[in-house]
Amino acid sequence: MEDSTENKISKRLKLKTFLKGDASVLILGTLISQMIPFALQPILRRIYSPEEFGNFALFFSIYSIGAVLSTLNYHSAITLPKEDKKAKDLMNGIFFICTSMSLFMLLIVFVMKVIFAHDLLGLGQLVWLLPFSIFLNGCHLTFINWFVREKKFSFLSFNKIYRRVAEGTSQISLKYSSVNFGLVLGSIIGDLVNFLFYASKFFKNKEKSVLNFQEIKKVLVRYKNMPFQALIPNLLNTLAAYIPVFAITAFFSKEITGYFDLSRMVLAMPLALISTSISSVLLQRYSQLKNNNLSLMKVTLRYFKPLFFMSVIGLLIVFNFGSEVFSFVFGEKNEIAGKFASVMIFSYAITFLSSPFSTVFIALEKLKINSLWQIGRFLSLTTLFFIKFNSIEDFIFALTILESINYLIYFFLIYFVIKKHEKRLAN
Repeated sequence: MEDSTENKISKRLKLKTFLKGDASVLILGTLISQMIPFALQPILRRIYSPEEFGNFALFFSIYSIGAVLSTLNYHSAITLPKEDKKAKDLMNGIFFICTSMSLFMLLIVFVMKVIFAHDLLGLGQLVWLLPFSIFLNGCHLTFINWFVREKKFSFLSFNKIYRRVAEGTSQISLKYSSVNFGLVLGSIIGDLVNFLFYASKFFKNKEKSVLNFQEIKKVLVRYKNMPFQALIPNLLNTLAAYIPVFAITAFFSKEITGYFDLSRMVLAMPLALISTSISSVLLQRYSQLKNNNLSLMKVTLRYFKPLFFMSVIGLLIVFNFGSEVFSFVFGEKNEIAGKFASVMIFSYAITFLSSPFSTVFIALEKLKINSLWQIGRFLSLTTLFFIKFNSIEDFIFALTILESINYLIYFFLIYFVIKKHEKRLAN
């Protein structure tokens, strides 16, 4: 009896140490990597024109939508197989899909640009960079999930930093060269550096093996729910992220859109710095616990408590001092962005609290529930186009209400899925 108790205590201590170590390493790496481009913004905004940032924003918008399709969402399944051999077969299949999607995108560009002499979406010559950029993104998503599976959190953290340093230095340097589109090219150089580090690490440690297309086909069929159940909803969810920008531009002005974009960038930083890193760790832990028929609730609560505390602190600061903070950091002309943020913080606090735990849908293969929520969110945000707003303040308020409701529903769906898993273990 004593041995059993000691074993349980030992396992709990190991789990607690493991969780703290993985999360802190990944959060620190993500913190540094996200702070680099944020710190460079004052410089980049002075040396590049608004039109150049407009081209970059347009490129990034189209790239983000194409990136959702790059792996057909199969990258989300890499942590799920119990055997490394099956996970590697899955990776090989994803690389084939990613290459095929990039070539298909190149064909579309060729048809639109050359045959019809059409300036695709006003991107000019930048459009030729889209297929390559989408390929790099697909590989990035694939490698990240592999190294999460391998628990190489330190490597992931350093690679995030290398990528941002390469991007920032390239963007500044290219401005003073004869090369055009420095913002876009600098971003792609950062992605390329990211890819080279991932690939060198992966193929250095990978055992040489002959590609078995039958095994690759089997594992792709095994996880076919990833593209069939989640791809379209994920695409809609990505589109939903840009609906407010499109709506504000259509109903108000590009100047107002700029203030809104600044508010959103600042409020989204905790999501990028902390929430996303924790979600990567939780995906690996949820998958491991599920494969061993163990409880998910203890791990969930261990992360929920500090996240709840941080979300409350952030909400109180931005709600009470948003305008003052934005004026001090970004200049008095951006005070309006602080006013937007003081309202939007409510929905962002709920998003920050719920998003890290969404990986439970992948780990427990409950993608239908997640997909239905994503579709619902997209449909709810499209209603913004059909409402007549008297002021931008009314629009921001309506957007905040919609997103708060969306993510409260998301939080309860996560809780429902975890409770259902716990009940199955108890029976």
